[in-house]
Amino acid sequence: MDKRFQFTVDHMIGRREVELVVTYSVTPFVGATYWQPAEGGEVEIVSVTHAGREVELSDAEMDALADMAQARAPDDWAENEADHADYRLEQQRDRVMMDAWERGA
Repeated sequence: MDKRFQFTVDHMIGRREVELVVTYSVTPFVGATYWQPAEGGEVEIVSVTHAGREVELSDAEMDALADMAQARAPDDWAENEADHADYRLEQQRDRVMMDAWERGA
């Protein structure tokens, strides 16, 4: 299951500096086992937009953005996992509190 992330980057288009929103997807890395080879860990640029509109970039510019996304991917993935773990912890805490409240009522 892939996840999508976004980051912004300043970029020169013509003589103007604009802020681009880069959306990219990451598939989780699955380590190799005796029966199955390693897979996943791919990073793919999904879209590059400015002010809500797609922007056409050269192959070299897209490669540079892909390199940025590849460098960011592990941190973005880890941050997402930490946020999800916090959410699960809050849900568990709320269930325990609700159970205690229902038993006391």
